[in-house]
Amino acid sequence: ASTDFGNMWDTGENSVFCIFGDNFNSYGGDWLSNAIAVSTDRNMEDGLYYDSMLWDDSLKKRKEIIHRDEGEEVTCIPTAGFSLPVEGGHRQYVNYMSIRQWALGGDNDSWAVNYSEIVYSDDMGNTWTKSGVKWDSDSKFAQVAYVVQEDTVYMWGTPSGRHGNVYLSKVSSEKVLDKSAYKYWNGGQWVGDELEAKPVANGEVSEMTVRYNTYYKRYIMMYFSAHQRRLVYRDSKRPEGEWSCEKIILDGAYGPSIHPWFCDGRDLWFVSSTVTSNPGKSYDTWHIFLFNAKLRADSAGFNMVWEGGFENDVDKSINYQTLWNAANASTSHDSHSGLASCKLVNKTPDTWKDACVQSVVVHKNTDYILTGYAKSSLEGSRN
Repeated sequence: ASTDFGNMWDTGENSVFCIFGDNFNSYGGDWLSNAIAVSTDRNMEDGLYYDSMLWDDSLKKRKEIIHRDEGEEVTCIPTAGFSLPVEGGHRQYVNYMSIRQWALGGDNDSWAVNYSEIVYSDDMGNTWTKSGVKWDSDSKFAQVAYVVQEDTVYMWGTPSGRHGNVYLSKVSSEKVLDKSAYKYWNGGQWVGDELEAKPVANGEVSEMTVRYNTYYKRYIMMYFSAHQRRLVYRDSKRPEGEWSCEKIILDGAYGPSIHPWFCDGRDLWFVSSTVTSNPGKSYDTWHIFLFNAKLRADSAGFNMVWEGGFENDVDKSINYQTLWNAANASTSHDSHSGLASCKLVNKTPDTWKDACVQSVVVHKNTDYILTGYAKSSLEGSRN
């Protein structure tokens, strides 16, 4: 009757696992904190079809692969999965967050985790084992997204809640279950200390998916932006960036997952959780919907869809990376990003502290001409 947060990955066995968070068998009833549907559908034009659910024969219902500790956990929400070949088949991996408390301080975008942990299955999801490979409650990898490339597993992560930046880790595919083997990007090199990890993308990021698109030869990251209250995506030539600014792709949805079988063409197929009203009921429900976006490269190389700015959202302050960003945080003014300009609003006279900056890629032995203008709103300063 209701599903939520449907992450997908290729099992390596001619199927896709679609793992849900909260799901119900009737409106508000028979709740499970996680479950997996199986799909072999390769034609998205008529929708995404599920073949079956992983099944619990003893309970005669869909299987909950990660059981919560009622004394310690409110729920166990999977955030990403992937598979790797092993002798005789493929091992399935899932990273989940152990939720300790929802809506901290009444903020639905904030929650507390006990940890995030990898579980795995060697029998196509029939049984699952907790690996003990965990990231702590204050980790930068409470929620993650995976991309497997050759013999390396890349893991992007955010802290718990929706107010954190994006960080990056990698590990050899042979050492996924060896926590000490993970390396973290510190802005210039890979290091072994997670505490040294620096953001690869700034924002208020949550429920993230990342895929490598072979057509555009770029990594595509999609997530719910708590600041914009929209689904946005970003693109980069390398896992560590530089990632583009946030590009708005969808309103009224969260928890996106790019379909792993459709990353070699011009279009983007993804699922996302979208609210559905119930006529005559006092509550809404969330369901997984399939979306298609027509992506196109532009003359500058790669842009694809509209990129918001203060010209469109004049009252919104920025605190995420875009073409312009505030050099230093300040309580004395608001900084607003635009498509080709920035706007600074001073709240208190005589307290100006910084400005907006923009990073531009340049090349050696090349001359550049930079032009621009400044306009003040002060009376008598029209020039």
